[in-house]
Amino acid sequence: MRSVLPQYLQRTKWVLDKVDKPQLIERTKAALSGHPLPAPEAGSLSFMLSKQGNLGDKAGGPWQPHVMFFVPHGHAASWGAGLNLSPVLGGESSELDFNVLFIPVAHWSDGSPAALSSTEVRIGDSVVMISDGGGLREPAPAFLYVYVEDTDSTYRRAIAANAVSIEEPADMPYGDRRATVRDEWGNTWQIATHKHDL
Repeated sequence: MRSVLPQYLQRTKWVLDKVDKPQLIERTKAALSGHPLPAPEAGSLSFMLSKQGNLGDKAGGPWQPHVMFFVPHGHAASWGAGLNLSPVLGGESSELDFNVLFIPVAHWSDGSPAALSSTEVRIGDSVVMISDGGGLREPAPAFLYVYVEDTDSTYRRAIAANAVSIEEPADMPYGDRRATVRDEWGNTWQIATHKHDL
């Protein structure tokens, strides 16, 4: 089956009939194992593209427009979920549900552009999350101290990418070789390579 609608409709009916959560879980497990509610085929998908969508009070309203893929357990990574530079978000879910993977898209259903909610940048073995604030807060410049393999070459690449030099590479008294630049959004980056312990 290429649709998750039968399962969601049945579970919605149970909720409207005031079935509590433990009973809902048991009924869903029984329906899936007995096959009156077939699990969706790998690659089934749905869209969440409306600004009127609401992921709940804790989410603060709509997240961002996205496509959702439904895949069997154990297959999330083979669809690219969580892999470096992959646009596919998600991972293995509970046994009650199939895995739901998300791919954010650039526009809402009315054609208006969607602001970037957040993204992650991997630098070496570190992950930095960057967000536009999602309308909940004003974007703010950051001050980051980042260790790199080679301060001088990273500094030159930053300048070539239109960063403004604040401090040219120099050896610091605490054992780092450090440079400082400011990017076009006002973020200050101290770029360092640890040369020796004191």
